[in-house]
Amino acid sequence: GKESEFAKWWPADVQVMGKDIVRFHAIYWPAFLMASGLPLPNQLLVHGWIKMGDYKMSKSRGNAVDPRNLLQKYGSDAVRYYLMRQLAITQDGQFSIEDLEQKISSDLANDLGNLLQRMAKLAEKQGVAAVSVVAWTEQETVLLNESYLMLETVAHEMERGYYHMALQAVWKFLNQTNAYFHESEPWKLP
Repeated sequence: GKESEFAKWWPADVQVMGKDIVRFHAIYWPAFLMASGLPLPNQLLVHGWIKMGDYKMSKSRGNAVDPRNLLQKYGSDAVRYYLMRQLAITQDGQFSIEDLEQKISSDLANDLGNLLQRMAKLAEKQGVAAVSVVAWTEQETVLLNESYLMLETVAHEMERGYYHMALQAVWKFLNQTNAYFHESEPWKLP
């Protein structure tokens, strides 16, 4: 029923809000919850403003971007990626459609998409359905260790709410992996 649905969603693990409403959600809202006998959110995650040019994005200013249009044109994953990568939680961040499109092209299509395509084609060419344990070259061992470091960094930054830093670590590793493929050209192996 309604109680089980409420228990599923509350208390919030993380309540996300803009910096301009933190007073209401850090003082008044907890007071209302306590007065009602309800538990408080476990954590507040307060972020800076999303700006377009010199101004905070807002409906009253008329410079807001309709998220439904973004969803329809670019898809939810690409928009989520852009917002997490572009907007540092600790400060105001800039939003532009041009930058969104550039990040989709350069980061998602080129960096990530090309790497996935290379790996999939290589696996298909080699008839690889499962990767067995092999002797690692020095370069491959360095890349393997970098993958572990990346995973540790991502876990740490995600825990702090620094999504932009987590994605920065992922993209650093993606670039290292792309460089490995470029240098070793494994598709040329017999």
